[in-house]
Amino acid sequence: MYRLSQDEIIIVAIAHLLRLRGIALALRGPPVFRGFQAKPALIERRYSSKQSPRQAGALLYVRIKPQAVRATMPFTIEDFRDLVRILEEKPEWRAEMRRLILTDELLALPERVERGFLELTEAAKRHDEQIAEMRAEMDRRFAETDRRFAETDRRFGELIAEMDRRFAETDRRFAELIAETERLRQEVDQKFAVVIVTLKVHGDQIGDLKGMSLERQYADHAPSYFRKIVRRLHKLSSEELAVIVDDAVDAGQITPREADDLVAADIVVRGRRTAGQSDVYLVVDVSWGVGKDDVERAARRAAILAKLGIPTLAAVAGEFVTADAAELARTEGVWQVMDGRVIAPESASS
Repeated sequence: MYRLSQDEIIIVAIAHLLRLRGIALALRGPPVFRGFQAKPALIERRYSSKQSPRQAGALLYVRIKPQAVRATMPFTIEDFRDLVRILEEKPEWRAEMRRLILTDELLALPERVERGFLELTEAAKRHDEQIAEMRAEMDRRFAETDRRFAETDRRFGELIAEMDRRFAETDRRFAELIAETERLRQEVDQKFAVVIVTLKVHGDQIGDLKGMSLERQYADHAPSYFRKIVRRLHKLSSEELAVIVDDAVDAGQITPREADDLVAADIVVRGRRTAGQSDVYLVVDVSWGVGKDDVERAARRAAILAKLGIPTLAAVAGEFVTADAAELARTEGVWQVMDGRVIAPESASS
């Protein structure tokens, strides 16, 4: 590029870094510039570590005084315009001029750019193909993963269903077991109840047998058991007791119900507390194990017999006595004869 003015000519050119020295000599060497002041100045140098010196470029700035040019330069502006017109008319000259002005590297630049563009296009195409292959592979793998997840979900669902079925079966079996256990428990309870009733009946029967045996023993050996309570005793037979009770009922001394209760007494004896005194009756209730009922029964029957105007004592006899029955006997004035041992009540006198 150049600019003309009245004082100078300014030329700005782009050249290779290695041709700077030749360009400077050429400016002094041709007839148009020989003997005149034309100093090229390096404005800027373009160079990087990735470029060779031949590929590097420089921006060249040249200033020429117009007086020296007008004195010796035969090539005028009109000549330059003619040259431009000729180059426009002769395209083949333009190519030759371009070859002379530009370097081989600059001439080959469009081809290299085109080739580089093609290489970039091919590389981009290959890159797109690789991306497409990668995407297809990723889609395939994702599809395989989705399939495996679906299979896992299906198997997990089947496992949950199987577990639910087994739990339901277990619950059903537990319910049946609980029902069977409850049925067995009720059956066992019923059988135990029957056993308990049977044992109670047997116990009562055994108690009755023991009581009857013990009653017979006390009746047969009344003097040896009760002589510490009354002396010169006589055990009343059932017939003798019945006559006394019937006479009392006829006399209105006792009621028929009281008469029935009195004749049911286990043992009734008549004797004397001490010599010279009148007769006294002793009503005895015999039981293997003496309880409160036995004490109350002996006291009640003695009270019925006392209504005849005869002094009467009450006693209980057996193998053992409960604590509450012993306490009741002491407070009610009932004698205790336990296995041959005589215990006087607190209100009785020995």
